[in-house]
Amino acid sequence: MADSGNTPPPSGGPRASKKTQNQELDYISYLIKYFKTCGFVLPIWLIGYFTWSPLWVMVGLFAYMMGEEYRKVKQTKLDFAKQAVLNEKEAILARVDELPSWVSL
Repeated sequence: MADSGNTPPPSGGPRASKKTQNQELDYISYLIKYFKTCGFVLPIWLIGYFTWSPLWVMVGLFAYMMGEEYRKVKQTKLDFAKQAVLNEKEAILARVDELPSWVSL
């Protein structure tokens, strides 16, 4: 009678599958890094190719940065409004330092 609980795993068993998954993750991370680099280099190349003024690039970057800041402020306000709906007293007390001096709780 053979003891089935003490049989060794077949060669290349679980370790081989883990190694394959790690290799796939490495390939995916390399692809992601490659596309990020291309995404960074391609616009720079296009700017030179079309002989655009660096000023246009800076104007576009400024507009992008202002848009991102606007989205952050809008999201912060939305998060506060959601918190205020769920628990009004705690939301107000959490931001009491932003209230005017004449407001006393």
